[in-house]
Amino acid sequence: MFASLIRKLFITIVTCCMGLSAFYLAGFRVNVSQSMPIGIWRIEPKRKLKRGDIVWFCPPDTEVFQLAKRRGYIPAGGCPGGYAHLLKHLVAVGGDKVTLNPKGLWVNGKAIQNSRPRTKDSFRRPMPLSLGSRVIPKHSIWLMAEHSNSFDSRYFEEISKKVISETAQPVLTW
Repeated sequence: MFASLIRKLFITIVTCCMGLSAFYLAGFRVNVSQSMPIGIWRIEPKRKLKRGDIVWFCPPDTEVFQLAKRRGYIPAGGCPGGYAHLLKHLVAVGGDKVTLNPKGLWVNGKAIQNSRPRTKDSFRRPMPLSLGSRVIPKHSIWLMAEHSNSFDSRYFEEISKKVISETAQPVLTW
């Protein structure tokens, strides 16, 4: 009887692992970060990026992302530098003018909703802000999350579009 129970448990575990592997290989990912809607997302191969895309990427291993990981703004994961993949909206591309001030973000003169930056985090530590106007370099992008308290380009500024691995589409989110 014990051997039968062990065999059933083994079959259940193997079946679950195979199901999760198939889920992953089919391009599905689960987002648990509150910066974008929680749920199931379909990851698709990177194509020509444009404003409005939702992108899935490994953060570059820079000082500001190291700070974000230490402070718990972004989770640890399997990306180089020990970061988890992030999911964000692409709001500006190379050649766009972005202006960040205490009231929020403007891209090419158009205000972005819910973009007012925080000067301090929930522990009253200063946030890495770079207020002012700039033109995004040719091979760079500016990313924003849906949640106004998220860690995004308001804090890490523009990043190279080379770090984008895929685009994402929501499948089942809440």
